[in-house]
Amino acid sequence: LKFCFSNVMVDRKIVIAGALTVAVVGTCIILRRRQTTRAWDPSEDPRSTVIRVLKQMKRTSEQVQAMAARIDASSDLQAAYDCMQFVDPMEVAAQGLSTARFNQLLAQHEKDPEVMALVDALQPRTIAPETTSSPEEVLRLHQGMLSDLRLLLKDARTLRKPREPQRVLAAAQAVMQGRLQKRCGLSCAQVHFLAQQHARKLKANPAWSNVVEGISECMTRLTSV
Repeated sequence: LKFCFSNVMVDRKIVIAGALTVAVVGTCIILRRRQTTRAWDPSEDPRSTVIRVLKQMKRTSEQVQAMAARIDASSDLQAAYDCMQFVDPMEVAAQGLSTARFNQLLAQHEKDPEVMALVDALQPRTIAPETTSSPEEVLRLHQGMLSDLRLLLKDARTLRKPREPQRVLAAAQAVMQGRLQKRCGLSCAQVHFLAQQHARKLKANPAWSNVVEGISECMTRLTSV
């Protein structure tokens, strides 16, 4: 489970490019400022397009993390929504290029060292927690995250309209991150790290499957409020 905003697949990696999973906001969105957009030219060298888009994703990932850092456990969803203003970075780097087409271009360059270095730079860097947890504790942490998401889903229905789905999702994740940090001193990424450590035992527990499905369902519903 990990936050991001859309998953661009290559053979061995997931590159962040626009929808979420449960953990860390850090991906392809950009502050809604006056940006000089560049239209995608299909005749352009595909490698140049891919590199430019990936570099834009990296820049905006850092901006998004800065926005999310201003949101804490005391923030309500409306305040977080107002803070998390963004547009798809591909609208800046290659306006008119679809995610599907970008995936295809990226796959063509999966063995290019410069391209893969940019892909690696987009992967979340998780600091391992100082404490260890049992599978039962990891399950309880995720159950708490699910409870937070269900409350945020209710709050999302009261947001002022018009609502931008990805912005709702980003705001909800940032608030959940703040609440988790206050509750147990861990980031979502660290909780994900602990879950990976106990993956085999957790997968054998039906309660784990239920909580993972619940989190996934809430994430999906947050984009359709």
